Amino acid sequence: MTKIWIDETDIAGKEAIDTLKNKSFAQVIEDEEEEVDWWDTISPEERAAIDRGLKDVAERRTTPHEEVRKIYAKWL
Repeated sequence: MTKIWIDETDIAGKEAIDTLKNKSFAQVIEDEEEEVDWWDTISPEERAAIDRGLKDVAERRTTPHEEVRKIYAKWL
């Protein structure tokens, strides 16, 4: 998805918004919504899981991708 901002105070901007409202591929959001960081939208359990994964990486408790592909090759 690509976001664009159009100056609705400009006549050409208003025309562009009206045109986009009639297109099936476009969604026009009238009110400017405050952007929320995805981290703030996930549960505490999801944050804890991510933190555990980052700790594993820092402590080198990971398995190389090539090794995992060999183990699971018959299912891939």
